[in-house]
Amino acid sequence: MSVNIVTQVTALNGIIPVLVIVMSALTPHVLRESLNPSFVKTATKHAVQSAVILDIKSRNRDQQTLPVTVIYTKCVDCQLSYYTPKSTADKTHKCVTKKCKTCKEKLPSASTLGCEKHLCYIGVLPKETEHNDNIVFYDFETMAGADGVHIPFLVCTKTLGGEIWVGEGIDCALQFLAHFRRPKFKNATFIAHNAKGFDSYFIINAMVAQGLKPPLIMQGSKVLSFTDEDLGHKYIDSLSYLSMRLADMPKALGFGAKIKGYFPHGFSSKANLSYIGPYPPAHCYGVERMTTGEKSDFFTWYETVRQGTFDFREQALLYCKNDVDILAQGATLFRKGFLGETGVDPFSRSTIASACMKVFTTNFLSPKTLAIPPPDDYRRENKTYSDAGIQWPEWVAQTEGVFIQHALNEGEKRVGHFVVDEFAEVTGEKIVWEFLGCFYHGCPSCYKGHEKNPLIGDTFEHLHAASEAKLHELDSVHGAKVNVMREHTWVEMKKSNQDLKAFLRVYNAPEPLTPRDALYGGRTCAVKLRHTAVADELVHYCDFTSLYPFVNCTGLYPLGHPQIIFRDFKDPRSYFGLIKATVEPPRGLYFPVLPYRTAAGKLVFTLCRTCAELNNQQGPCMHSKEERALTGVWVTPEFTKALDMGYKMTQITEVWHFEKKSDSIFVDYIHTFLKGKQEASGYPSEASDDESRQKYVADYHAKQGILLDADTIKSNPAKRQVAKLCLNSFWGKFAQRSNLTQTKIVTKTEEFLNLLFSAKHKVKYFSFLNDRTALVQWCYGENCYSTPNKVDNIFIAAFTTAYARLKLYSELEKLQRRVFYYDTDSIIYVTRQGESPLPMGVYLGDLTDELGGDMIKEFVSAGPKSYAYQTKNQKKVVMRVKGITQTHECCERVNFDSLADLVEGYVQNSERGRVIEVPQHSIVRNKEVFALRNVSFTKKFRVVFDKRRLLAGGNTLPFGY
Repeated sequence: MSVNIVTQVTALNGIIPVLVIVMSALTPHVLRESLNPSFVKTATKHAVQSAVILDIKSRNRDQQTLPVTVIYTKCVDCQLSYYTPKSTADKTHKCVTKKCKTCKEKLPSASTLGCEKHLCYIGVLPKETEHNDNIVFYDFETMAGADGVHIPFLVCTKTLGGEIWVGEGIDCALQFLAHFRRPKFKNATFIAHNAKGFDSYFIINAMVAQGLKPPLIMQGSKVLSFTDEDLGHKYIDSLSYLSMRLADMPKALGFGAKIKGYFPHGFSSKANLSYIGPYPPAHCYGVERMTTGEKSDFFTWYETVRQGTFDFREQALLYCKNDVDILAQGATLFRKGFLGETGVDPFSRSTIASACMKVFTTNFLSPKTLAIPPPDDYRRENKTYSDAGIQWPEWVAQTEGVFIQHALNEGEKRVGHFVVDEFAEVTGEKIVWEFLGCFYHGCPSCYKGHEKNPLIGDTFEHLHAASEAKLHELDSVHGAKVNVMREHTWVEMKKSNQDLKAFLRVYNAPEPLTPRDALYGGRTCAVKLRHTAVADELVHYCDFTSLYPFVNCTGLYPLGHPQIIFRDFKDPRSYFGLIKATVEPPRGLYFPVLPYRTAAGKLVFTLCRTCAELNNQQGPCMHSKEERALTGVWVTPEFTKALDMGYKMTQITEVWHFEKKSDSIFVDYIHTFLKGKQEASGYPSEASDDESRQKYVADYHAKQGILLDADTIKSNPAKRQVAKLCLNSFWGKFAQRSNLTQTKIVTKTEEFLNLLFSAKHKVKYFSFLNDRTALVQWCYGENCYSTPNKVDNIFIAAFTTAYARLKLYSELEKLQRRVFYYDTDSIIYVTRQGESPLPMGVYLGDLTDELGGDMIKEFVSAGPKSYAYQTKNQKKVVMRVKGITQTHECCERVNFDSLADLVEGYVQNSERGRVIEVPQHSIVRNKEVFALRNVSFTKKFRVVFDKRRLLAGGNTLPFGY
């Protein structure tokens, strides 16, 4: 349907016309050339009723005109627009209760909208009374073809009730679908370990081959989950809950008698499916991918069987069934423990983070507590000088020499029952300027009329009609001259109009505050690249006990929605929330306070913006104050700490201040699972009798505020794992982005083209799975807002990471140049004669010794997340190398000595470009055809140090020091 405004009003049956609108299903081309429409409106207390007359003119001017009359009614309370036949035009209308698409709360009616604005809050979920026990665990075994592509030849399954089914042969994925796509398994949940990166591909491939279009949730090429809507099937990955290898699951969850075993995947081929003969050679078992310890264990086992007979089918069945049995046992124990502790089925969600959030919103959240920020960051209600809707009238005011009233000077003006964007009265004439954002006002040039606005839920053509109706009424009823600027026109003008470009260069309005800009990660950096301890030195390695649960439990958090402040600022210490500001960092601060994100996206802690942007390793900072200044968005507790440490504030752009706050919003949640974790850990070794155990319970209550149940304190690995996951996998869900990439399998050309060319969508990837089916990955376009996540609260996430950085900073501040390395919640540092180590403890937020009383003799780091050390007493070598799987083959090349040599060459500036080539083996996912392929490749490992300035001897200073 297209909508057009007609300037000439025609009376109908003596009714006084108020508004003129034309509605037609014809194309815009036909509408322009073939219609001379008129529209008449009458208003009652409850509805606006309109007679629409379409005077359709034929292209042949000799033919007669054919008038068509339709009654169009719009309720002023519920805003529902509907057509009514003339015979039922007087029928009483019942208002439709509209609910918010995000929070599902009832929206205020149009009659109260002016004084009752709707804001979303994270909703409280009802407690579950029933749980779906229709669960199937499965696992595929594959063989690699000549091209390395995996072909499944065996699938084993086991239901929660213990029923086993096996499919054999290269069509086993099709057998799987034929067996389970039956009423018996309706609404079943299917679980495999690493389904996202392996098993799911075979099922999706089989479904596409059968013409099915399963809805997918993907992250890159990984399939997080998918569904079979015909049967209500849901496919999820147990690795999304239990982030460990399947081989580690028995020990972690307490059924340690189970052993995963070995299978010669390198021997799997079509020719060997019926093989019976000697055991395959050791290399077929992938020994090059094993760690040194795993390789030793393998050969111990291999020597006991190598002289026997190997039956491929029998061994494949044993291996695959054993894998499914381990998965079923582990996942069932986990689910039982989770349900027992929380009353929530973890598998009713797709990840542990979303399951934990469900626990919080079901059992711990109070209504109307945590806000869901609107996707436009409150910009519709709180305009700033950087908004295009303010830039335009400012430009008009300058070029035409007229004062224009708007939101940021004398406030928006009311004309009749409308609040207009900008207003002026010149020699008695009312002039209105309306800036129409294309997304909110349904621009027909940018959006297809029949499509729905994903945020508002109404069609773009309806939004366009409402905007045009307002403009017409301002003109015809209220006598205002209306000037309109559409957003896309303004964008084009800024590119082509030289006068406007010149104005905007001088205008130079700061960009508004974006709350996600306040979300930074943890502090991670090498402060000294190498060190060998001498006689009087002790090098310690400690980390915080449950850092993020600690800050969730003790931090002061914002509640509700913020007050947006962009002028008349007070002392920044008086605010609680987010602040966008420009600061001048001090000189000589060994550990800077404020995080800063460079133009390349790198997180640094710097005293000079320009040095950090350029990675200035040439010498001391010589930049001016302006060149050193940092502009960013920070949470106020971290910003206040920066001011305390000597940062000088030069400008505030915007503040989001929260009147409501709480330091107990997460306490009950954290205490519940901390209690469960402690009880499931059993008594410590020193609590060996009744007296010492009573003291342990009393001390824990006094120090932690949690009264443990002495009767339930006993080792329970499964319960401990559940509690640990709930403690650590909770808060991150608040930070999840709303406009995530969506994946769709399409078979219709029209649907494919609509995704590809609609302004509403931004296609990030597409491929053709076969000659009838395409895979499209898309998100909403740049100027199109998506509905917020139902648990989105970026404020909580930003405060959590900031509090964690401040907790780490409190220890760095004490240690200063004694620090060698730190990473989010851990510190490696040295004490010398007369210096005290950091105090250790056993409670939440206390530091604990990672070395068990030992000390580090030698330490070396090639950059963040890449370091190694050798202990003094036990001579133990520990390596952490980012991005490299430390197999036996890898460790022969990347080890303590080779890493130390690499860093030494870098520090001496003699071998800055040197790399270590490391063999790696992986399974690569090809989402273009949903295929998996074995690949071997070489990774190049080098020193990367660009977060501080490197000095002689491996010491460092912050940029701008």
